[in-house]
Amino acid sequence: MARLSSIVSLLAVAALLVADAYAYRTIVTTVEVEEENQGRCQHIRAREQLRICESFLRNQGNQWMGPSDLKQCCGELRNVEEQCRCDALHEIARATEAKQGSHRLQIAQVLPSLCQIRPQMCHF
Repeated sequence: MARLSSIVSLLAVAALLVADAYAYRTIVTTVEVEEENQGRCQHIRAREQLRICESFLRNQGNQWMGPSDLKQCCGELRNVEEQCRCDALHEIARATEAKQGSHRLQIAQVLPSLCQIRPQMCHF
């Protein structure tokens, strides 16, 4: 009976060690993927490449903003690599947010959807 208890205890400890090692590996993999994406988008100069989009966000709600402004912004956004679009939008939204309020962030989050491009929604 004591021998059976020892074997069960050893198996439980082994299972915990395997689970712990698996969790560590998952965390390391996630960090590596995030770092890889950050490096991929460092060349994006959002304020230069998305000038019309930045203006669109700044002037959102003004009477003179029309469909052509959105269309031009969408054209700029299409020229940014898909995996970098949300980072670029976040950068210009933060710049406009400081001056005009947090609802600019919300508009920037759905801008890809308005342009019918991927990703449909940005989460920041």
